[in-house]
Amino acid sequence: MYTFTLIVNIIGIVLGFLMLFSPLFTLSTIRCFAGSYLILLGIDSIVMAASRMGMRR
Repeated sequence: MYTFTLIVNIIGIVLGFLMLFSPLFTLSTIRCFAGSYLILLGIDSIVMAASRMGMRR
């Protein structure tokens, strides 16, 4: 989980710098990354829920 957070934060820093220099390009880039982030977040949540189901007794 730490790796995922690190990657998302690095992408956020890069997008911040891009927004300073090219706002229109950044809007389309943010849209793609936001969609990808939400998909990965959903997959991560499903995996966490499924892994906890086996731990119940």
